[in-house]
Amino acid sequence: GRAIKQAETSLGISRSDILVGTKIWSTRESKQSLIAAAEDSLNRLNVDYIDIIYPHWIKIGTDINTVMDAFLDLLDQGKVRSIGLSNPNSADLDHAMALALDHVSVVQAEIHPYLNQQTLVSNITQKHGLKMLGFSPFAAGAVLADPIVLSIADNYNVSSAQIVMAWALQRNGNVPIFTA
Repeated sequence: GRAIKQAETSLGISRSDILVGTKIWSTRESKQSLIAAAEDSLNRLNVDYIDIIYPHWIKIGTDINTVMDAFLDLLDQGKVRSIGLSNPNSADLDHAMALALDHVSVVQAEIHPYLNQQTLVSNITQKHGLKMLGFSPFAAGAVLADPIVLSIADNYNVSSAQIVMAWALQRNGNVPIFTA
């Protein structure tokens, strides 16, 4: 929250120009606990609304109906502007989209050369028309030392990181988050 306030006061950046996203553990058991967790995030971030809220890591046993119901209530209350999904499989993505079609804007999942998730990416970008926010494109650094990646990098006289970044950027609909 301090960085947001500093950007507003010191740099003159409007809150509406800052995208704030947060994740809520999707294993919370009730709609009330999901809403309470989102309200805790609002308080910790010291903001009036969250731009994108994600259920963190949709897993087997996650009640997507409860998660989407809670998030839709937060939307109705003006506390959240849109819903993202984190690490869904294709079936969970389809289910969530059926529940909150007009409010899901982005899907976040691990994408890198060792885990390209082509079926999920196609489902996200082509079937549903959403943006893919791909995290960990370097696979915790593992692909940077991959012999094939190093050979391609050497062939083009660039670093292995540049090869992986180019790969990630060329994925249709993918917006990579460049971290190790």
